[in-house]
Amino acid sequence: MSEMTTPRRRFTRVKGLAMQKRLPRIGKIRLGRKVAAKRGGAERPVNLDFFYFVEPPEDATEMQVEYYRRVLEHYGDAPKQLPIMLPCESMDQVFPTSYSMYGANNRIKCHGDGEEAERFLCESCGQMACRCESTGIRSEMRKCPCEELERRQCRLVGRLMVVLYEIALDGVWQIDTGSINSIVDLTSALDDTPDSPGYLRTMLGRISMVPLVLRREPRITMHQGQRAVHATLKIAFGGTMTELKEVRTGLARPALPEPSRMMDESRPESPHLDGDALPADAASAREEESAEQCLTSDNDDLAAPEVTPEQKLRIVDLRRQTEMRSAEKFTAWLRERKLPQCASLTEPEADRIIDALQEELVGG
Repeated sequence: MSEMTTPRRRFTRVKGLAMQKRLPRIGKIRLGRKVAAKRGGAERPVNLDFFYFVEPPEDATEMQVEYYRRVLEHYGDAPKQLPIMLPCESMDQVFPTSYSMYGANNRIKCHGDGEEAERFLCESCGQMACRCESTGIRSEMRKCPCEELERRQCRLVGRLMVVLYEIALDGVWQIDTGSINSIVDLTSALDDTPDSPGYLRTMLGRISMVPLVLRREPRITMHQGQRAVHATLKIAFGGTMTELKEVRTGLARPALPEPSRMMDESRPESPHLDGDALPADAASAREEESAEQCLTSDNDDLAAPEVTPEQKLRIVDLRRQTEMRSAEKFTAWLRERKLPQCASLTEPEADRIIDALQEELVGG
């Protein structure tokens, strides 16, 4: 009788490393910038009332440079609101906040959550900033906040990660803010604390991959007894009550808002953001409803796996521009032109519908 062999264990995730998550960043959007002082000297930071797209660095990829060109062409150089989506449900990923202190080389020296902080020190002299030749760094935990906040060496920072879905779906744009008002407003909308979730999360049932609007709104603030007007960040759901019900019931994603201008037809593919396809609702018994739901539903399997998310988003955008938002009107239009219904849509057939919608838009 042969001896039983112990089955080999399979290792599929490295401990610690598998817990680290990183959103692919396309670019940065600033809420202020440095300008030259009136009487010369060092530059001073100035708060803006619009979104300022940061020019890519010299080592940027060709795609990052192309995306930068497209945002300027699509939104202009001083937009005051942006149509966005949030990439995931985790508040730690979408809008992390911390007390942070940086060195001259823009490397983090200390960060904390208001109760405890992790400080990075030189292994040789134990200082945060030193001239030692040692390259070793150790960390220590300490109370937060500390005297560095009073010295204004440390500051409160919130980092909002957004998807500009009219430009690309394969990465996020980072927006940093040090405004307490903006941080409180965004947290009030997005917080994922179970016993006290944000109002947008309560309203929608989720915050990821739902069309939202991010605005700069003027607000009167008080600082050291001085009144000032600052454009803080506001995030809102711009859909209708019908679209809200669709999101809450999980039957469909709301149709995307109409773009401010026609998009470049050569928009890049988005291969890295899986799961963004808008599948068909196979459970629908009415043909009129299926024509709408195949472009907006996110719960059921795709009727035609060949259809790409970009094609579906493009059809939704064109429908809104040609004023064919109702399912009945769109279904009748498809029948009149002998175009395929969405229940059996394939990638080539989707291209035919897109071409016909573009002809309708130009002819109208």
